[in-house]
Amino acid sequence: KKKSVFVALNDVSFHVDSGDIVAFLGPNGAGKTTTLKMILNLVSPDEGTVVFDGKDVTHNNLFLLKNTGVLLEGSRNMYWALSPMENFVYWGGQRGLSKKEAEKRGETLLKQFGLLDKKYTSITRLSRGMQQVVGICCAMIAEPKLLILDEPTVGLDPKQITEIRNLIKELGKTHTVILSSHILSEVSQICNKVIIINKGKIV
Repeated sequence: KKKSVFVALNDVSFHVDSGDIVAFLGPNGAGKTTTLKMILNLVSPDEGTVVFDGKDVTHNNLFLLKNTGVLLEGSRNMYWALSPMENFVYWGGQRGLSKKEAEKRGETLLKQFGLLDKKYTSITRLSRGMQQVVGICCAMIAEPKLLILDEPTVGLDPKQITEIRNLIKELGKTHTVILSSHILSEVSQICNKVIIINKGKIV
């Protein structure tokens, strides 16, 4: 008896220009996060290619990762036992930043979100919203060309949501941003392109 095969994505194809703020809009389980993971080669597609800055990075994504900041579901881009500042120094160092430069950028970001007093507090002791903000700061620490954000405003309070939305709009002037969301009002405020995805297909 043949096992049934679940197709997460089917014939998904799109183009993103430099400076675009592009949203994947769709219900939970539509394939938004899977698409982002395929771009990053965290999930391997059965067919197709991922091209970044003119280079095929489908199965060799080092060039892509060096130029990309990422926030995936659950703020998984941090070491939870470390403080925000320790995370900035570590992840900044992975991208070639000096300790001093990473700390300076980290302080600027934390100050912007009103979290400067938490810079030496363990991530595990921060609220869910604070963790999300620090995760976004980690993604931005090395000023990447491409920023990939999976549901960036989940768990944030209204003030933090406004800050994040304004920040993403500002980043769109100099960076390319791809984000996933199921909040129509959020997408309409900050994005210049929208890809609607449902049941693994662009609709």
